[in-house]
Parts: sequence; C-alpha cells; structure tokens
Amino acid sequence: MGTTASDIPGTPEHLTSTKIGHGPAITIADRSMITHPKILRRLVETAKENNIPFQFKQTVSGGTDAGVIHLTKKGIPTGVVSIPCRYIHSLLSILNLNDLENTIKLVNAFIRSCEG
Repeated sequence: MGTTASDIPGTPEHLTSTKIGHGPAITIADRSMITHPKILRRLVETAKENNIPFQFKQTVSGGTDAGVIHLTKKGIPTGVVSIPCRYIHSLLSILNLNDLENTIKLVNAFIRSCEG
C-alpha cells in the first residue's frame, strides 16, 4: 500500500507526510484509526533490530481499511506500514525501490516476530 509522499519543492514542511527514500512509513494515527500501542512498539523495535530504515507518517490525513478492522467486534490490534509514493491517486505513482524492498523486509520481520 502506498501513502502520500509530498516531498517535492515548494511543499511546506508541515504538509510533508513522508519522504521518498527514507524507508517505510509507519502510521501512528490517521483520520480512521490510532495504531495499537503494542503494534506500534513492535514495528519500531523490529525495524531497529533489523536495521531497516523507517519514518513515521507525519500527517493524519486519509485512512485505510485498518480504520474498520481495528473496530471489529471488541477491537483488533492494528497498524499500518506504507510505501511513500508520489501521485498516489493518479494513473502512475513514483516510489523508491529501496523503500519498497525495506517495506517488504519490515512486514516480513514483523510477522516473524509475532510467531511463537
């Protein structure tokens, strides 16, 4: 899944959600959800333990299916990891292949850390 990378010239710093080339984006909160604290902590620890660069999504705009999932029944601990992309709601998006590869590494390492 991609998230907005608005790191182009002329974008005010306070409107820059993520930056291409800075690693996967971990969402703390958006308009639809707040990441479960244990999920957030494990994502950050997993990234650090595996030397995977990451960034926090800086704006709370938008939402994902996680917004509905975290409210299911009594609540499901939920978090979001995204790939920073430019032009996410257009015909083509631009991403950094390192961000894509590091997102895959982070999600795989996170899943492995939950086993057992």
